[in-house]
Amino acid sequence: MVIILLISAFETTLFPQNLFFEEYLNPALETREGFQLVMGTGSRFGLPELRTYYVYSTIRSYRLSAQSFGCDLYRENMLKLGGCFALRKVWTVGFSVGLFNNWVQDNFNRFAYSLCIGSIFQTRPMKISGWLDNLNIPRFSNVDYLPLTYSVRFDYQTEHKVDVAFAVRSMEKDLPFFNFGAAFSPYKMIRVGAGVNTDPVYLEYVMELNVGDFIFCYSGSNQQYLGLSHTFDIRFCR
Repeated sequence: MVIILLISAFETTLFPQNLFFEEYLNPALETREGFQLVMGTGSRFGLPELRTYYVYSTIRSYRLSAQSFGCDLYRENMLKLGGCFALRKVWTVGFSVGLFNNWVQDNFNRFAYSLCIGSIFQTRPMKISGWLDNLNIPRFSNVDYLPLTYSVRFDYQTEHKVDVAFAVRSMEKDLPFFNFGAAFSPYKMIRVGAGVNTDPVYLEYVMELNVGDFIFCYSGSNQQYLGLSHTFDIRFCR
């Protein structure tokens, strides 16, 4: 298990784990009044060794997030601080700095940092966003490093409370892969969505319940060969 994880260190942080949570990676989040706190946990392919815990918070145009992934033998820890500012009324630019810790019991404890920039251009009903992550190519050793990754995304909100999204993503010189899907809000307090990832091919979905200042969210994906992954979080917004 440890050998497998070492080959793909921090792979879970390279791209959004779900099409519907782009703001966790794009630092150019829309400025919001008040405060948001998200606490959650997730498991990949039903394996307890691949469990993730995360906390994410925003205060107006600033954000702070932390994530821990792994088990007692192997662990990846991440802490990110970022912010954004508006160049124009419809154009926002953001940046973030991340501290990464790669730890293996009785073997090593390594650190690296990462730089990310992002942008959002929004004129309803269309939104275009993108980001470049690991600009400095963080290295843990001569062979272990985080590759440069990028994403360009298009969102369209219809008059019938349906949000349609399409994203093109890749890392370094690899061929791009695609995400596409749609989310629907039949009632003010309910949101459901489904999408497809092309490499590897899998289905993903999300269900949200909005109760006052709290949002309860369950999301997941179904990989053809490895099975189901699940994420559950609670959000507090004021």
